[in-house]
Amino acid sequence: MGVDERFAATFHYDDKGTLTSIDHPGGGTDRFCLDEAGLPLEINYANGLVSKRAYDSRCRLKELNEMGRVVSYIYDERERIRSISFPSGVVEYSYDANGNVLSTTDPMGNISCFKYDEKDHLIQVTDSLGGVSSYEYSHSGGLVKITLPNGSTREIQYDEFERPVALR
Repeated sequence: MGVDERFAATFHYDDKGTLTSIDHPGGGTDRFCLDEAGLPLEINYANGLVSKRAYDSRCRLKELNEMGRVVSYIYDERERIRSISFPSGVVEYSYDANGNVLSTTDPMGNISCFKYDEKDHLIQVTDSLGGVSSYEYSHSGGLVKITLPNGSTREIQYDEFERPVALR
């Protein structure tokens, strides 16, 4: 089976093996300007969008500027995101001792809560409106069922290599 050229993108790399551009099928190119560590400082997308990024001394994303819309990231002492500042306000995160997100608080003060099992699998999300989503896992740890706040369910099926093959 050959490649359908209508969907084929071409990737270009520099001498260090770092991605420098992507040519899209039908025309248009995304171009990447990288720093010495290979982190993207600026991405010029084929659609005209320009994304500029700044990093802290630990190579963590500190600021993202897309067409004048600035998003800033603050990290805690364990290098987890503590807060993200958007033009509309700040989203804050809290964590448990294992590093799992326990809650998020959005700019309006709405709180979402997260629960985990003994294997650190996410098993429940309570959104800011009180809606509860639950998650079930197989013995091998693969997500097999999602129940949404409205009661509808989604089931994930796996092949013999434990790769997801269907979502119903």
